[in-house]
Amino acid sequence: MSLANLDTIILTPEPEQQQIASKNEDTYYLNRDVVMVIENSIAQLLDFNRGQFYGLNPMGTLMLSLILEENFPQAVAEIASTYQISVKEVEKDANSILEELERKKLLVTCTKKSHPFWQWIVPLVKRVEQLCSALYIWVLQAISSRRQNSLPQSSSQTNIIIPNLRTVDLLLSFGWLSFRLIGWNRTISCWQRSPYSDNKLEQPNAKEIIKTVDRIIGAAAAKKLLLPIACKERALVGYYLLRNFYGLPASLVVGIDRHPFQLHAWVQCEGEVVTDDPAHCQPFTPVVKYS
Repeated sequence: MSLANLDTIILTPEPEQQQIASKNEDTYYLNRDVVMVIENSIAQLLDFNRGQFYGLNPMGTLMLSLILEENFPQAVAEIASTYQISVKEVEKDANSILEELERKKLLVTCTKKSHPFWQWIVPLVKRVEQLCSALYIWVLQAISSRRQNSLPQSSSQTNIIIPNLRTVDLLLSFGWLSFRLIGWNRTISCWQRSPYSDNKLEQPNAKEIIKTVDRIIGAAAAKKLLLPIACKERALVGYYLLRNFYGLPASLVVGIDRHPFQLHAWVQCEGEVVTDDPAHCQPFTPVVKYS
C-alpha cells in the first residue's frame, strides 16, 4: 500500500495544504508504532499498530529524512540548493508530504514553545519518562526471575537455569500489554535495555537452549485463550530470553509480504528460526532486524 497520489502531491500540491509559515518552527517525529526503512532511496513506513505499509518516492524520502534528522528550514534550504529549485516551491511540496503523513497518523508534530512554562515542563516530562522506563525495566526483571527451572545436563556440565512455563506466560502477557500501552518502538527499546544475565553458555548448550525456549514459548502462547498472543509477542519474548537472559546472538526480525500485505515477526539465533515455523516465515521479506 502506498501513500495515495503521493507522486502527484509532491509535484502539484493543493492550495489549501500550503501552510508554509506554520511549519518552520515545528519538530517532527515518527509515531511511536512507526518504523522507517530506506532501501535504494525508497522509504518504507511500517505502521505496527494498524498493520499497514506505506511507501514514499525518492524525493519524498529525501525530504522526510532531512526533516527528521535536521529541521524543516534546513531541509528546505538544502533541497532547494541541491536541485536548484525555489525555496517556496520546496516548502509547498514538503508541507504536502507532512500533512499527508500526519493525516495517516504516521508522523507527530511538536510545536516549538517559547513560554517559560514549557521550558520548565519539558525537562520534567523527560525526567518522568526516564523514571517510568527504569520502573518498567525493573518489573521486567522481576517477572523474568520470578520462577525458574533447571534444564538437566550430563554429569560433566552444569545445569542450565530456564524460565518455567508460568514465567514465560507472564512475559507474553506483559509484552502484549506493553505494545498497546507504549507502542512498538518503546517496548523494543526497554526490553533491549534490560540488563544481561550472567548465564554463560557453551555451544552445545546453546543449541539445546534455543530448542527449549522455542518449545516453552509455543506451549505458553497456546494456553493464552483470553489474550490474542500473536507473532510479535512470541518474537519479543524469545528475543529477550535468548539475547538478555542467555547472552546469545539473537535477532528479532520483522518481514513483510506484499501480496497480500502482511507483517510478521520472528527470531533468528545461531542459524535457527525461533518462535515460528521456518516454512511460515519464508514468504516474508525481512525489512527490520533488531540485534
